[in-house]
Amino acid sequence: MVPALRRPAMAQRLYPIIHMLILKRKVGQSFLISGNITVKLLSTSRGVAIIGIDAPKAVPVLREEIVDRQIVATMRPEPDGNKWPEDSV
Repeated sequence: MVPALRRPAMAQRLYPIIHMLILKRKVGQSFLISGNITVKLLSTSRGVAIIGIDAPKAVPVLREEIVDRQIVATMRPEPDGNKWPEDSV
């Protein structure tokens, strides 16, 4: 088990994943990933952030919930009644 990093209690509640870079940005500010992907905070309103991502066409940019849905769709049982893969263990 990886030991928890020493962080203020508030940060531990808000950001429980310890291997994640957390950045604060103001509207109009951006940051770079690998030198060729720009992520810019375009606006915020009522707790929602609008971001823009400029990346090469060869770099897929996918929303996490779409990827999660695709993973679940591939794990559905077969119509012939076969069990889920983890049920067979």
